[in-house]
Amino acid sequence: MVSFLVVNYNGGAMLAECLESIRRQTYLKYEVIVVDNGSTDGSWDMPCFDATRWRLVRLDRNSGFSPANNTAFSESQGEFIALINNDVVLAPDWTTNMVKALTADPQAGSAACLLLQRHQPDRIDSAGCAYYPCGAVTVWSNHPKTDLDPASHRPFGAVASAALYRKDALERTGLFHDRYFAYYEDTDLAIRLALYGYTCAFAHDAIAVHHGSATGRRHSPFHVYHLRRNIEYLYWVDMVGSLAFRYLLPHLLYECVAFAGATMWGQTLPFLKAKASVVRDLRWILQERQNLRCRLSSSGGVREAKRRLRACMAPWWHVFTVRWTERRRVSV
Repeated sequence: MVSFLVVNYNGGAMLAECLESIRRQTYLKYEVIVVDNGSTDGSWDMPCFDATRWRLVRLDRNSGFSPANNTAFSESQGEFIALINNDVVLAPDWTTNMVKALTADPQAGSAACLLLQRHQPDRIDSAGCAYYPCGAVTVWSNHPKTDLDPASHRPFGAVASAALYRKDALERTGLFHDRYFAYYEDTDLAIRLALYGYTCAFAHDAIAVHHGSATGRRHSPFHVYHLRRNIEYLYWVDMVGSLAFRYLLPHLLYECVAFAGATMWGQTLPFLKAKASVVRDLRWILQERQNLRCRLSSSGGVREAKRRLRACMAPWWHVFTVRWTERRRVSV
């Protein structure tokens, strides 16, 4: 069975469309858990299509994407966990194709789909993610969908806007850190899955469309603060052993480039606040880093985990050419 976890915050009509696309799935063994993060627009008052398979959990405040998904995960019963944003619409065969791709590879702990932009359906919103040891993440955004070769495309991890996971894998690694609140929590999870030896399958025929940044506007203070804070969390917690120090200079270079971008958007203050928050959270970072190291020591060893992670990551300098290409695609 597949457990669909949908987190909503003032989703309105988008949530209704998302839930309707789940109801139309050709894969019939599923349950749906909707966690409403204290919406004030009445969007939580949705009709239940099947009372035996649809559940609503209402929270009295916006706890964030990560804690809300953790709440839903604790109530899930399926052997597969589908994380779906409230502004995503799934093709009817999405679940069937995702389950097929995930079960075809015994080593895969997650599966990524082809997520297209709502207003430019010939363009990719994401096709899984690539992770670079400097701390950067790319998702093939704005590339024409014809650019991807299904036979050779190998994402590092899934993007939680629309992704499928094995529940037993998540029970080993844990789902999301509550402290992330929003953004990069799925990359953090992807890194942990890679450290434990799981790969990510790509279901090229599992199609979904994404409105994109519907809850948190891109380049807003909220967006910049959480992105720049969380990228430090996942770098310093998940780059175990000597990896964080091995790639420290590339990481600092990448953050300098990111700071220049934030200044250009007029978001210097949120950027600096994010970095100050990381310093204040140093005790938590060190504790989580140690906890992860201890868990890996009892699951094949830290050295082997580092080898697995390095094998999955893209060369750090490639991120600069990828970012340049994506900016050129936007301007064309």
